[in-house]
Amino acid sequence: MLKPTGYGKQVVVNLKSFVSFVVSEEEFAVDIMRVREVIRLPAMTLVPNAPEFVEGIIHFRGRIVPVIDLRKRLKIAGREYKPLDRFTRVLIITLEGRWIGFIVDSVRGIIRVPQDYLKPVPGVLKSQIGGEYFDGVIQMEERLIMLLNLHRILSSEERDKLQSLNMEELKKALVDVI
Repeated sequence: MLKPTGYGKQVVVNLKSFVSFVVSEEEFAVDIMRVREVIRLPAMTLVPNAPEFVEGIIHFRGRIVPVIDLRKRLKIAGREYKPLDRFTRVLIITLEGRWIGFIVDSVRGIIRVPQDYLKPVPGVLKSQIGGEYFDGVIQMEERLIMLLNLHRILSSEERDKLQSLNMEELKKALVDVI
């Protein structure tokens, strides 16, 4: 994008694209290149012995996709998700070659922001539990949008636990449900 400088010159401004969404009235964003698809909240199959923030799994486009409740993962209080809620969505994210679903209250859309709108994570947030999940904030007029770091949302132990789920048993359970 070209931006006038006021002196007759134009400067090239690099824009970054994000998918913006809401969880309990707080706005968050993730890099658009990580978002594979946005879908309505489907019926899920429960997973025995899964971490408490894993709501279940879905069969999506020929894959078994674990679905994480982002509200529980970020320890945000609020309403429960309902499959029939017209705003609740699942962001299907690619992370290290795997597909993972994240339940959010609603998706605001795609935002494109200049690099200088991206600010570091405030110190007060870094020091709080869960502060490690954020890469920074996006300041847009009156909006303050938290930029999620998807690699930190799940610890290596949690990723291992999700990977170690017996997928063959889960596939059979899904076939029985479908």
